[in-house]
Amino acid sequence: MQMSNKAKIGLLFTVVPLILSIYYLTPFKELLTVEKVVTLTENIPTTWLTAVLFLVMFFFGGAMLLPIPLMALAVSLVFPVWTSVMIVIPGFILAATGGYLLGVILDRKVFGTSITRHIEKLHQQIKANETYAVFGLRIAPTPPFTVTSIVCGILRVRIKAYLLGSCLGIMPLGLSAVFFGRGALEMLKQPSGIAATSLLAAVVFAMLFVMVKRSKANNEQV
Repeated sequence: MQMSNKAKIGLLFTVVPLILSIYYLTPFKELLTVEKVVTLTENIPTTWLTAVLFLVMFFFGGAMLLPIPLMALAVSLVFPVWTSVMIVIPGFILAATGGYLLGVILDRKVFGTSITRHIEKLHQQIKANETYAVFGLRIAPTPPFTVTSIVCGILRVRIKAYLLGSCLGIMPLGLSAVFFGRGALEMLKQPSGIAATSLLAAVVFAMLFVMVKRSKANNEQV
């Protein structure tokens, strides 16, 4: 059974203020620092249940303004490097899915005819290059991860293109947090760190571009 527009509007004006209130009006935001994460993960056991809990955190964190690279760092402080990689890659997918589903539930019609028209126009502009568009939004420092996810859900971006663009966009910083730990996140506070991350992102983007071009060329030959 589909939700009515009134129910969706009610959900919008309940969930969004609730998330913002938790983030800005409680001590929760103070926990989202490298130092706090290091302290909080000192005594966490390395078990399969912990891995599952991290995946659950990724899913809900993706819809609650939680920094995904910081969550990846937390995983790397508990588990060995390659185990962390096997956890955070599905975690990136779950984080992207959480906010996306929230956007799908809200639906573009909630915002009225005028705004819906602009949303439709925006969707038509990115429809042919959805993966590139999502990748570009993910790799950019703004907008926040959660906002991008919700917008993509509202736009009904194709789920495969969305997840591919999301994972490729968050991987440079997310996997840096896993492989280099605390130093990687501290590095990003410096201009040189931002430049290094941008360079890595450019390499990944170029690889994606070449793969898509080759795929199109092969399809045309067939």
